[in-house]
Amino acid sequence: MANFLDPYDPIFYAQEALRHMENNLGFAGRLHRGFDKAPQQRGSKIQVSRPSVFTTQAGTDATPQDLATSSIWITLSNHRKVEFLVSDVDVSHGGQSIIDDHIRPAGYALANYVDAQLAGLYTSVPWVLDATGVAANMTAARKVLRDNGVPLGEKDRMHFIIGSSYEEKLLNVTAFAQHQGAGLEGQELQREGDLARKYGFNIFPDQNVATHATVAITAASPTLKANIAPSVAPEDDVNAVETFIIEDTTMTGTLKKGDTFVIAGNAQRYVIQADVVCASNEATVTVLPRLATSYSLGDAVTFDQTDNAKTQNIAFHRNFACLAMAPLSDIGASLFGGRMVTIVDPNSGLAIRSSIWYDPLVGGNTKVRLDILFGFRVLDGNLAVRSRLA
Repeated sequence: MANFLDPYDPIFYAQEALRHMENNLGFAGRLHRGFDKAPQQRGSKIQVSRPSVFTTQAGTDATPQDLATSSIWITLSNHRKVEFLVSDVDVSHGGQSIIDDHIRPAGYALANYVDAQLAGLYTSVPWVLDATGVAANMTAARKVLRDNGVPLGEKDRMHFIIGSSYEEKLLNVTAFAQHQGAGLEGQELQREGDLARKYGFNIFPDQNVATHATVAITAASPTLKANIAPSVAPEDDVNAVETFIIEDTTMTGTLKKGDTFVIAGNAQRYVIQADVVCASNEATVTVLPRLATSYSLGDAVTFDQTDNAKTQNIAFHRNFACLAMAPLSDIGASLFGGRMVTIVDPNSGLAIRSSIWYDPLVGGNTKVRLDILFGFRVLDGNLAVRSRLA
């Protein structure tokens, strides 16, 4: 009897997987989104729009502001797939069992991978504070963001990603979980465990919140080795990477990606973008964001060295980072004897490719593959703050 492949509809499976992937996107579902309609491959660079930033002008100034900085390039460096075998017995049980047993878990696995990668964006956030008081720490995060000019009034765009330890603490705080502190919402929290919204943040627990490990360095009085000034980078603006040298007569150890520091003369913090081994009493650092001002030879540098083995909960505005996706080519459908389709959700920008083919060499099973192509980058680290918890 010929194999009955009708239950294996690549369009239907792609749609189902895309739906389940979108439903399970934690971090990704709360960031600025960009996408390309044209098929791409790993390593391709696509241009996506970025939210505009304007400054006010005198009423007599007739010069319009240039919108050339309203788009950025993102490299689609992540190509991930889930591939599995479906037996002829599964086919006989019908399409719904395949959806329940295979397609839904595949969509979740892809969403979870994207989420885990995005949790690593903390290494591009220069602002840090320690969660010494659980609820009070959220108000401290609001202060940092407000001082940085973040539009806190855009309530649907303000989020707080927390790890399991922070979630556990919040679930036991009166301000969240009891009627005398949170009213009916507190009662609902006790029933459902849903933290929902508090202090202006849409709170969402996430198992992928990262942990940062700082390696202690020895440096008596680190300073700048030379004068430095903001780079000219109109395309990236505040997201321009800066490189300069920090020196000290006793500097040894390793600066880790994600370590932060401040330079005397300005409150702006900077975050290191690549591990640096201190050598010859100096370290050449690459940092974000773009320098806020010019600094002079000998200006003091103060490192934050308290971030060892702490989870990096992040309070942020949606525009602090961008997730970009693009459809994969389905040209292979006419080449490998199977069925292949790529679909794109025009609203979310999510895209997924579904491939199905019969392989007689693996016990008469059918192979199913779901794969995605994506990239991401920080737009402005000053729109976020790391709330660290040991």
